[in-house]
Amino acid sequence: FVQGLIKEVAYGTLARRDRRARHLAAARHFEQLGDEELAGVLAQHYVEAYRAQPEGEEGAAVAAQARVALRGAAARARALASPARALAYLELALEVTSEPADEFPLRREAASAAAHADRIETAIPHQQRAIELATALGDDTERRRCTAFLGRIMTEGFQERGRRLLTDALAEPGLTADDPGYVELAEALANMLMRQGEYLESVQLADRALPAAEAQGLARPTVELLITRASALASLDRSIESVATLTGLIALAERRGLSDSALRAAINLSYALEPDDPAAGYRISRDGAEKAVQRGQRWGLRYLVGNACEAAIQVGDWDWALEQVRGDAWAEAEPLERLWFGAIETRILAARGESVDERVAEYQQIAASYDDWQFLVVAASAAFDAMLAQGRHADLLQLARESLGWGGQGAVDAAPPVGCRAALRLHDADAIRELLAAFERARGGRRASAERAAMTGALAAVEGRRAEARAGFMESLRLNRELNLAWPLALTALDAVIADVLEPAERQRVADEARAIFERLGARPALRELDAALGAAPSAGSAGARERQAVPTADELRSV
Repeated sequence: FVQGLIKEVAYGTLARRDRRARHLAAARHFEQLGDEELAGVLAQHYVEAYRAQPEGEEGAAVAAQARVALRGAAARARALASPARALAYLELALEVTSEPADEFPLRREAASAAAHADRIETAIPHQQRAIELATALGDDTERRRCTAFLGRIMTEGFQERGRRLLTDALAEPGLTADDPGYVELAEALANMLMRQGEYLESVQLADRALPAAEAQGLARPTVELLITRASALASLDRSIESVATLTGLIALAERRGLSDSALRAAINLSYALEPDDPAAGYRISRDGAEKAVQRGQRWGLRYLVGNACEAAIQVGDWDWALEQVRGDAWAEAEPLERLWFGAIETRILAARGESVDERVAEYQQIAASYDDWQFLVVAASAAFDAMLAQGRHADLLQLARESLGWGGQGAVDAAPPVGCRAALRLHDADAIRELLAAFERARGGRRASAERAAMTGALAAVEGRRAEARAGFMESLRLNRELNLAWPLALTALDAVIADVLEPAERQRVADEARAIFERLGARPALRELDAALGAAPSAGSAGARERQAVPTADELRSV
């Protein structure tokens, strides 16, 4: 403390001119050393030299040196996979900038760094200012390209604003596919359409823009258009084409040095594989997440870790998923990261019988502040699992029905199966029929077939068609075993036991299979429900036995 105080007093006694001279001497000393590790220190001395005496021609010259040094420090930070640090340097550079021509590249770079650091709400104003500057400078090409990038940023939770921005930009009088900036605008809008669930329109726009992108030699927009197109095809049940395209694009992007595009292709490949080969999607997400960490690509990391953890929940690798979402990387999480990873943690904690109501409310509040159906579905998934574990079946069914009106593919894929699980326990045949009809819009594949078979079995059970119910549940169990999906397998086995449509010995085998999975995962509420459905006290040593020795009543189950 004393040393720091002495330093501060001594510094305060220096005249402003002397401060600047000493900071410049220090900066030049570090420049002569030529050590890249000192880029930040060098830049800070130039900034302090400018702050000491910003007036006059000498001040302007120091400001120019500071900008050069700070951009160099930002480039060094990006090379070290630290976009947040790069953003800090670029925002310092903006403090010593007054001319529009100097400000424009800094704003553009700051927006990119913020986006890579997953600071979307910081990136937006930087890019808006970049558009204003490009317009003032009369650079139509940069104005269009900056508008396209802003539209891409706004895909993350500000979709209606972003869509209007891109639509208006493409409606510019006289704009053709051959004009510079058109391809970038079309690529951003195609991605926005895909994210909003307008898959066919996304494919059609991509097809119109691709010839111009290739003709102009625009490698990154061409690859991005193909990724968007393939992702939309995955939701149009053209999964073979989607998977083949995305697999090839990962290799192509890596070969061209387009690392961001390669990560985005991996994200969407894991999504495309999920309906028919979730284990392969799991591997791709985990591999992609490791690369995203190495490259400091935090936006991509959110999706890759999110996809991998979603798959980990299904295959029963819960402890690994918890390690990922509780890691040091998320110590200062942005709201969307808190939603994404908090929801994953909450789903596991809920399934293990822990109290999560406050968490669920927080994530639903975060999701509601954005206009992206993906965020709503992430929050709803945490609520679904909490309500199922707590026995709040009527609330779960209501939320499942509501979510079907949100748009996009995620709710259609996720809500009907879990809603049907609640409807089975409520003996609500009409609700199951409604959910089955909605599930017709789900993506194809073996996983959807397994869920549809279980839903068909549940409807037959409620309607008293025992043989058909048994066939549906047994087919679902077979497919989940084939896909190595432990959690859906155990839940479907529990449904079959509750429905009581299996032969006694068969029912016991299925119950034992479910019990082994529930015990391994620590899913105490499911164990209690299994014991209640079997009509016997929990076995000694089981999680259910440790919680409660008597068989819970239906009312008790609802309050767990």
